[in-house]
Amino acid sequence: MLSAVFAVGALGLAQVDCVIEPYDLKANLLREPVVDGAVRLSWKLRYGVQVDPTKPVRQNKVQAGYRITAATSANPLMWDTGYVASGETLDIAYAGPVAASERVVWTVSVAEQAGSLCAGSASSSFEFGLVQPSDWAGAAWLAREPAPDPPASNCSLFADNPAPRFRREIELPASTSPVASGRLYISGLGYFRAWLDGAELGNGSIIDPPWTLYSARVNYKTVDVTAALQAADVPTHVLCVELGNGWWNPLPLEMWGHVNLRDALPTGVPMFVAVLKVFYADGTVKAFPTAPGDWLAGGSPTLRNSIYLGEVFDARLEDPAWLLPGWALPAAWKPPVTVSQGVGPLEAIPQEPVKEHEALEAVQIAALFSGSVLILDTSKNHAGQCAYAFAGSPGDVINFRYGELLLPNGSVNCNTSTVGQVKEPNPAMPCQPEFAWQRDQLILGNGSTTTWKPSYGWRGFRYIEVHLPTSPFYGAQPHRASSALVNATKLLSATCYTMRTNFDEIMPDFKCSDPRVLVLHRANKNSWQGNLMSVESDCPHREKFPYAPSEAEAGINLFDFSAFYRKRLVDFNDAQQPNGGFTETSPYVGIEDGGLGGKAGSIGWATFQPYMQMLLYKYYGVKSALALSYNHTLAYAALLDTNPPTIENGLGDWMPIEDTGTDLTGLAFQLIAYRIVANISSVLGDAPTAAGYAAKAAALVDKINGQFLDAASGSYTNLNKTGAAARGGAYYQSLAGCPLEGRDLRRCLRSPQLEAVPFNGTQAGQALALFLHVAPPAEREKVLAVLVGNINAASNITGPPPGYGQGPPRGGPGPHMLCGMFGVQWVLQALADNGQMSLAYEVNVQDSYPSFFWMTRNPYVNATTLWESWYYSDNVFSHNHPMFGTNEVWFKQNLLGISPAPDANGFDKLLIVPRPPLAMLAAAPGRNASASGTFQTARGPVRVAWTVAPSPPADVVFSIEFSTPPNTQASVHLPGGTSFTAGSGSYTFVETFPQSLLS
Repeated sequence: MLSAVFAVGALGLAQVDCVIEPYDLKANLLREPVVDGAVRLSWKLRYGVQVDPTKPVRQNKVQAGYRITAATSANPLMWDTGYVASGETLDIAYAGPVAASERVVWTVSVAEQAGSLCAGSASSSFEFGLVQPSDWAGAAWLAREPAPDPPASNCSLFADNPAPRFRREIELPASTSPVASGRLYISGLGYFRAWLDGAELGNGSIIDPPWTLYSARVNYKTVDVTAALQAADVPTHVLCVELGNGWWNPLPLEMWGHVNLRDALPTGVPMFVAVLKVFYADGTVKAFPTAPGDWLAGGSPTLRNSIYLGEVFDARLEDPAWLLPGWALPAAWKPPVTVSQGVGPLEAIPQEPVKEHEALEAVQIAALFSGSVLILDTSKNHAGQCAYAFAGSPGDVINFRYGELLLPNGSVNCNTSTVGQVKEPNPAMPCQPEFAWQRDQLILGNGSTTTWKPSYGWRGFRYIEVHLPTSPFYGAQPHRASSALVNATKLLSATCYTMRTNFDEIMPDFKCSDPRVLVLHRANKNSWQGNLMSVESDCPHREKFPYAPSEAEAGINLFDFSAFYRKRLVDFNDAQQPNGGFTETSPYVGIEDGGLGGKAGSIGWATFQPYMQMLLYKYYGVKSALALSYNHTLAYAALLDTNPPTIENGLGDWMPIEDTGTDLTGLAFQLIAYRIVANISSVLGDAPTAAGYAAKAAALVDKINGQFLDAASGSYTNLNKTGAAARGGAYYQSLAGCPLEGRDLRRCLRSPQLEAVPFNGTQAGQALALFLHVAPPAEREKVLAVLVGNINAASNITGPPPGYGQGPPRGGPGPHMLCGMFGVQWVLQALADNGQMSLAYEVNVQDSYPSFFWMTRNPYVNATTLWESWYYSDNVFSHNHPMFGTNEVWFKQNLLGISPAPDANGFDKLLIVPRPPLAMLAAAPGRNASASGTFQTARGPVRVAWTVAPSPPADVVFSIEFSTPPNTQASVHLPGGTSFTAGSGSYTFVETFPQSLLS
């Protein structure tokens, strides 16, 4: 602090008292991270303590400039920006020295007035990891055994293969200088666990490292082991590692009969690399890199582990002493081998870790088959792991199955979570299970009780089926000869833990006077939380695949995805194909249905790469990500410029009830891509490219209208191309030709030929024309009228065919949503922007089929997460899919009224536009309607709380309080007609107006 004050004086800058102050400092979008590449700094601003409550609320303060200084233990001023006349607080480049393993403390001071810094400042730190390959000190990738040559047979991969363990004892060399600090840098594929002197080195994180395209890059973890190395009473340190298979060594399951991860992913035998670095007070460093001669390797009690089929753990084989000095090494342990299997460079983990969150007690709700099968209920659908405790005899075998539903006989229904629809024998894969259920197996240990929690994955489930040793489904257990022993086997406890990447919540205080809105909000949140295991997945069980999410903006309205989406952007860049297309998943898993050629995915998914950049810029101000990805983005745009035929023959608006032709949706995605490319180019200062793609986007608007708009009716239709009529039910007509399950289901569902159906005035088609401002201004009213008429007439739809699920034979009374996952956001925003808030509200809280709320209140199961289909499926479709959940965007941006402005850079410009639906007030006769919440933006909290109350005979009173952080500007539009621009600060307004102004 003294050096910073001295330096201010040296610059000739006065220090003054200010009302704004910096806080929540981040480097590379994380708090106090380990970094090994370019570093970008950011901070938020807030108003300081209001010392005199009689003074006006502070408003419209901005940052006029800043100064950043950086220090290390050896250099109290190793970098100084000097005074920078800028209001920017986000994505600021660090340009100081870079040195491996060095901790940098950085301090920011801000100015309210040009040329004078505020007296207050804030400090944080980041630490450089291993910035050059040589910093790894020659560390080698080690495996228990080399990769088999020839490659292992599929059957051998399904056999027991204990998770490899590695162990090394380390004696620090004598030194006259004490240990100042210690770091372990480590990575392991697929997943790793590590211990030093018996203590696990996790910092609470699990399933490390994050999933990447391993051939392009592998993330490593940095662990501070200073305290252990400084312990005076530990002459010998023991470093231990255990490896799980994860995504690096998956089983050769044939999902849908044709998708085998081993054919698509980089794979190999489990392996790890590490270097332990000891830093002494005199500046010397001792490195202990992985090398075969220093380690010994053997097996473990984890006999099998699969990201899908769970784990088999024999507790009789566990010996905790293996973590400590002096352990009697089994004869089977041998030196490991060095392996080289084509992985990319090592990079520091760039996002938050996966951690456990909520604890759910698994409560027994039934005992079947004479008490030998227990059914446990965790109270909600989720993704995570369970910790079990059993009393029993050594060798007792306990089997577990996990599922989202119950069968009529009370047992667990695993069908909606079965891996890749593997539900029948596959002659081509005779060793894979007939039913690929999520499962675990525990063999009880030698004590009176055994406790265990799986280590290498997660399950997606609500219910657990526990098969005790006498269960009739898993064969006899000969050692259980005594009935007394049988009766002694008891489940003592089962506690399950939800898991997700440890993001901050964006609005944990969201409230609404209508409890149905909160039910849907919780379902959205639960669904997202179950699909955030270092990547964003479609479902936490059947696939777990890292898809490009159509619902990305909904996630951003629930969690801080800044570091996560910057990492995912790199993932998709890594997986870009030679033709410029982006894969449907990254890493690529073997799916390219309706794709743009080669392994490139369908246009709706491939366009996520530019779309993600728009979100990173608008919400978080990460301009550097746009520059990092620019060449990748332009290559994708160049592919679209060739107009490949699959643009109009992709997957379209996935999983609707009423299908919209992919010929229209494909061009809409192309339009979205072109507009975003134009915006990115403009932000990066590439004016010619920006102008070129803006012109191409305008030409696409003309093409869409010329090809699909029937100006007389206002309908978007392809009847002029097909000559056939279609009105609803098209998706189900497509399904009718598909098998109900098994190997060919996915291929059939995703066949472009089946989705090329005639359409006329569909919800998605009309909404995209309004949402994307494709509809000509003169035709917008007619286009809207067709959309509104469709929604209100949706009770005319027919239900699903037998076999795919249950539901009423027709749609219920009232308005309903019939579109697919892309269409949800298009429809709701089109309604909100065109004076139809009540209709948008009604389709959200509608309690009859098909609707969001019907998922949570129906005759079959009351969902706690979103489904993959609008109807109830007990055999095929997942019950934990966030893809329909873009109504969360509507809750936050339209109902509550907080959103970034269209030209926002990290929420510097924002909209406060609350739109209370008249129907919401009508749904609470005699009571007020209200909503409130605080959006934690990249620049600070934005809070809105509004109430609307009836004022007889025909007026309403609308009251709002809102506040915005320094350095932002809000465009405010209130429902009574008041509009103004507000600088930062706190505001209160009351309007009285006719209730007819509420839409």
